[in-house]
Amino acid sequence: MMEMKKHQEDQFAKLAVFLSETKQPFINVQTAQITCAMELLKVLPAAQDAVFEYYAKFFDYAISTYLKQLKVQPSWVESSSTSSRLEPPIIPPEIIENVTSIRDVLLRLVEEDHLVWAPVILHWSYKLLGKVSKHYNVHEFARMPLGDMLRFWSQCSVAYILVDINNKTIAKMMKAEGERSVDSMIETMLGYKSSSFEWVLAQIGDSFPSLVIMEMLLCSIKEMCTTKKFKHTEKLNSFIRILDHLSITYFNNIKDVVFKLFKLSLGEEHQKMTVENVAIIPFLLHMAMCSSTLLKSMLCENLTQITPEVLNKLLPLYPQWKKYFDEQCSLLDIMVQVLLNADRGIKHVLNLIFQLIDCEDPKFKILKTGAQTLFELFLAELEYSLRTNRTTPPIVKALVTNLHSIKLYLLSTNINVAQPAARLLSCIAIRDQECLLPYIATMLIECENSTQLETLVEILSFGVNMAHFDGSLVYALAKTDVSLSNVWNNINTLLSLESDPPEGISLYGVSLAVVSHLDKICRSMIECCHSGDMHSAHLLSSILSKIAAKLCMKEMSVPKVLYCVKAAVLYFFTCLFKEKDEMFKLKACLRMNKFVNTVSYRSSIARTAAMKYILDGVLKEPFSLLFVMPDNRRNDYIIQPLEKTSLMGSFLQQEFNLKFGEEINIKFDKNELHPKFKTPVFDAKSVRFNEQRLVSFLRSCYSSDECYSFEPTLDTVVSLALLVVQFVSPDVMYNGLPWPDEDFTKVK
Repeated sequence: MMEMKKHQEDQFAKLAVFLSETKQPFINVQTAQITCAMELLKVLPAAQDAVFEYYAKFFDYAISTYLKQLKVQPSWVESSSTSSRLEPPIIPPEIIENVTSIRDVLLRLVEEDHLVWAPVILHWSYKLLGKVSKHYNVHEFARMPLGDMLRFWSQCSVAYILVDINNKTIAKMMKAEGERSVDSMIETMLGYKSSSFEWVLAQIGDSFPSLVIMEMLLCSIKEMCTTKKFKHTEKLNSFIRILDHLSITYFNNIKDVVFKLFKLSLGEEHQKMTVENVAIIPFLLHMAMCSSTLLKSMLCENLTQITPEVLNKLLPLYPQWKKYFDEQCSLLDIMVQVLLNADRGIKHVLNLIFQLIDCEDPKFKILKTGAQTLFELFLAELEYSLRTNRTTPPIVKALVTNLHSIKLYLLSTNINVAQPAARLLSCIAIRDQECLLPYIATMLIECENSTQLETLVEILSFGVNMAHFDGSLVYALAKTDVSLSNVWNNINTLLSLESDPPEGISLYGVSLAVVSHLDKICRSMIECCHSGDMHSAHLLSSILSKIAAKLCMKEMSVPKVLYCVKAAVLYFFTCLFKEKDEMFKLKACLRMNKFVNTVSYRSSIARTAAMKYILDGVLKEPFSLLFVMPDNRRNDYIIQPLEKTSLMGSFLQQEFNLKFGEEINIKFDKNELHPKFKTPVFDAKSVRFNEQRLVSFLRSCYSSDECYSFEPTLDTVVSLALLVVQFVSPDVMYNGLPWPDEDFTKVK
């Protein structure tokens, strides 16, 4: 007993001496006192306040020693944010040794009994860090950006050791008790009002990113709930800077924390939800306006997990959200601004919005109406911004990058989805007009119903989009892996709308663009006639008849003229040969009369070529049989050649070769062909009809004016007669005229 009492007296004596000595200001390093403090902390718990106070003084002294050298070496502060830095000031080795010893002792105590020592040491460390940060805020380095401040303090080994004590204590508590055990400590740190404390929180965030991010956001949510409104305070700015710093390395952690917060607002029983949980969505929207980091973390792949069913759970909270917004900054206004500032993840947002607009389930009616209203406001604001502001909203770049995701909505059969998608594409084209070409071309190829065609018209009639129709048509016709039947059908419809436009719609320029691709249309028409695709051939003939008026206004090259004439003549004969509907056949022939007249009335080349093609078709099989009466036929059948070998194709390739008929007869032996390759000849009524159409077609080539009068002149009759003689009896002709010893009057 006596020894124990004596031991206690000795300890208290040491404590008295220690207290008396610690009241003196620091002049130099006092290793003996530091060692004494360590012993007292281990054996005399009642001395912990005095020991920690002494340790705090020593750390303050050590850091001040470091900072005093900056006055001697200020250039190091200036160079700390540049690539060419000087060596930092050197702290005396004995100070570093003692600071390290203190750290080791404190961390050993935490390891031995974390329940007792961890809260005490953690409280001491962050208070000391806050005091140090605030005390030395007068120096010019305190006004550095957060990144530079972190680099500056990391060069101070004493401050780094202090942060290390803090972080390792937190790590021990989390490992032993879980994250909740340090929530209150982190929350207390976040409540530190000095802006110079940012670097400490950022350092802790580097070690425990998810924990610090969650606590920062929850702390801000609580403040918003207290004030009933979102305030842009200096503390909030500090949190935003810390988030920006952490996003460089821990952006995925920020995304996960934001989505975890969102899930907290989806409580099963909204009546039992806390005020903070209710305020999460309004807070995140307000923060997205202030922090680009938080905005990016919200608009990410996590949105794919948000479905109409999930959003429907939030509807009961809407009345409680109103108090966090006002008339000048409503919920929809903020959402519109958030979308305009989004520079990534926009495809996920569009998928969600269009999914709601396309939803027909009655229980989602309110959400559908809200999505439509939001998107209309967004489109109006986007168009206004693009037309009036020189700066382009960040979302435009994101939209251009993700344009492929809009294609699905452009081709939707739901007009409520397709029309907004068309407006969105048109808005993007205000700044990036080249993006229109592939999508207008895609719609020309893939539009198959009235809704899709209406969407295409919506795009073309917006602003100056029609100026890009020609380029889009080039893009569509250049594709070799798709069928062009849809393209021709859609062009035909657009030409009809151009000539008779609905109110408020202008498609002027479609016909001019189509005229520039006349050779492609004629080649396709020839191919359709060869293959027997009369539906496409009729469609192309309709297109030619609708653009005929524009041909008068434009000079055409000789190859293009010859293509037009070839296509028209071949279609004329093929229509007479294969079309069964007499009325449709008549209309088709009249269309070709008008077209050939338009092409040839100003061009002698076109007129002569048309007559040659017509006469060649009349005089040779198979088209010559269109004009043979039943009484004059040689048998009851005519030859229908195999599809892979085209008579008219050979005819066009032979270029009026007089041995054309002989070559065809070699290819097709009538006696050896299977009956399925034979078709009945034309009856007398059909032959008379064909003859009338042929005469009308011939006269259209020689019309004397563009008024379609079909009154040939004497010169044109003579020219026709000479061509007939050349085909029937070529041996009497020389350079288009009879030999001198022939009676010229025979051909008059």
